[in-house]
Amino acid sequence: MRWFPALLLLAVPCAAEAITSPQQGIYAATGGGVVLDTAAPVAVGPAWDLSIGWWTGRYDGVYALGRFTGLGITVRQDWERGALRTAPALEVRRGTDVLVVAYHTFLSVGPVFTSGAVGVEGLLGVGVKYRFQPHLGVGLRLGAGAAWVEDVRARVTADLVIEFAAPLKRTD
Repeated sequence: MRWFPALLLLAVPCAAEAITSPQQGIYAATGGGVVLDTAAPVAVGPAWDLSIGWWTGRYDGVYALGRFTGLGITVRQDWERGALRTAPALEVRRGTDVLVVAYHTFLSVGPVFTSGAVGVEGLLGVGVKYRFQPHLGVGLRLGAGAAWVEDVRARVTADLVIEFAAPLKRTD
């Protein structure tokens, strides 16, 4: 049972605050995946996205420990039903880094541009990242939400991403 307290320290995000300090930084991620559109007939198509943003939180850049809140812009393009959809969105992230693994939740909302129509899309999702270098890692992002262009459609997204994230300055 000696391993149990160590496991608790890794599993509970607030345990990392002892060695963290207020910091801010940047993130950038790009990747590709698939999108599922539930309108009948159901359509699956290729997709890619690019995200850039700013994060703030209590963080330790040496050990990659801490919690963060991020605000950024994400541009997503999907090819479905023979047409290109472009969806730039404002994205809010809330997450935790624990050594080489990071996880976050996100909410993104923005306009959708298709051939001849404009609408709005909102996604809520989760992401997990494995860091193979101090500021660089690969991850998986899953999102679900709705898009309203000519009618309301449920959407599911899955992307493999490569992400750069680094602290730039202490704010204390």
